[in-house]
Amino acid sequence: MRLVYLSPVPWESFAQRPHKFVEWFHGRTGEPVLWVDPYPTRFPGWRDLRRSRLSASASPHTRPLTWLTLMKPGGLPIEPIPGSGWVNGLRWRSHVRTIGDFVEGGKTLLAIGKPSVLALELLKRLRDCSSLYDAMDDFPAFYAGISRFALMRREREIAQRVDIILASSSELKSRWANIYKDVRLVHNGLDLSAVHSVEPTPISSKKKVFGYVGTIASWFDWDWVCALAAGRPDDEIRLIGAPCSSRRLAGCPITLICCPLVIMRWL
Repeated sequence: MRLVYLSPVPWESFAQRPHKFVEWFHGRTGEPVLWVDPYPTRFPGWRDLRRSRLSASASPHTRPLTWLTLMKPGGLPIEPIPGSGWVNGLRWRSHVRTIGDFVEGGKTLLAIGKPSVLALELLKRLRDCSSLYDAMDDFPAFYAGISRFALMRREREIAQRVDIILASSSELKSRWANIYKDVRLVHNGLDLSAVHSVEPTPISSKKKVFGYVGTIASWFDWDWVCALAAGRPDDEIRLIGAPCSSRRLAGCPITLICCPLVIMRWL
């Protein structure tokens, strides 16, 4: 069985659940994968203009893979507006044809990693394909205003059309299970091969280090982090991500490290 995967993150980003999913799928089936990069599904904000773009040269996922086809459909940031699918659809015509040709090559699974107009359009067109929605996060919670309500509506439409919903947490599973019957819990995991490749470092201090690697955005729970720092004054907290917050952390043993590899693009 082949796989068409509409990802919530670019292929040229640090390895996350989507990357591991397609690698696992290919390893199990030996079949080709068509990976579709995300595009903006909300209105732009002022902060988007200040964010630097992800550097593909810094990513381990830039090497060519014979079994993977990478597609970048792009699109104008107008998705919350009714009729946006018609406008962006003009740009997607060739991509949709390419996906159709890929599907004709054999039995295919259509996996949706993030709600979007393109994902909904493909579900309507490729009705003979098995399908799933990987609810790996509460996507609407990252948006605000009209963009948030539009994404919530689109997410429900997609959930109604797919065969299976995968949930990354028990809370998400409970939420979807109250509405749809075939919801399965698939936790995020740790790639042990990545752990084995890291050389152990000698312990020169009894100080414990609490670490976080990921995007630091408006939803970040600074109150919890500050409470942890206050409760563990002899230890250290290292936050590795971007964009770095300007919040004052005077007196707290917190280290902020900006890292372009973990920037969440305007999507």
